[in-house]
Amino acid sequence: MTASRQLPPITPPQPAHQPATSTVRLMVFNAQHASPSRARRQAAWIASQENADLVVVTEVGAGPGGHALTEALGEHGYSSVLAPEPAAPDYRTILASRGPSLTPVPSGIGAFPHRGPAAMAGFAGHTVGLLGLYVPSRGPQQRRNESKHAFQDAAAKALPRFLARFVHASTPGRQASRPRTGQGDLQLVTGAGPGPPPRAPASPSPVFECPASRLYR
Repeated sequence: MTASRQLPPITPPQPAHQPATSTVRLMVFNAQHASPSRARRQAAWIASQENADLVVVTEVGAGPGGHALTEALGEHGYSSVLAPEPAAPDYRTILASRGPSLTPVPSGIGAFPHRGPAAMAGFAGHTVGLLGLYVPSRGPQQRRNESKHAFQDAAAKALPRFLARFVHASTPGRQASRPRTGQGDLQLVTGAGPGPPPRAPASPSPVFECPASRLYR
């Protein structure tokens, strides 16, 4: 009789960098609806960045490329990934953390909610609110503009309620705001007339780092 061989338990993947304990380090990344092979390379690059403890990834496809990205992030040590599934094929925003777990919370965005997921996580004794945003910017012009305006209107109405979720009573009779941030592709620069569209100034590095107690972006 041959004794059965028990395989050792599978340990979760360790991140390339240990998450910070006293600061919130956030990266915003546009995946550009990558193919599966490119998405895996993107996940590897994101994980190699020391400041990418929290990641907001926009323009993530709903097909194989998007699934490959979420799986690869998990394989690279992002133990908490929120990837909302759209009701119909569309781009979406995903949130990932290689530190504290992300707890999904309602963003309140009624139009294209898969483009605006929200979550909270604990950092350095603070509850941090995170809202990812990807405004529609692709497709035929009329449909694109209608979708863009619908999402922006829905987000504008939802934002005050999202912010209010992170207000608490600090002392009797007084309120204080918990840290919260909204990041993503807002698509605010558009052409409004003849000629080329206006040029936006050069974007800063899409990495943000600050003490959790001072995060009010």
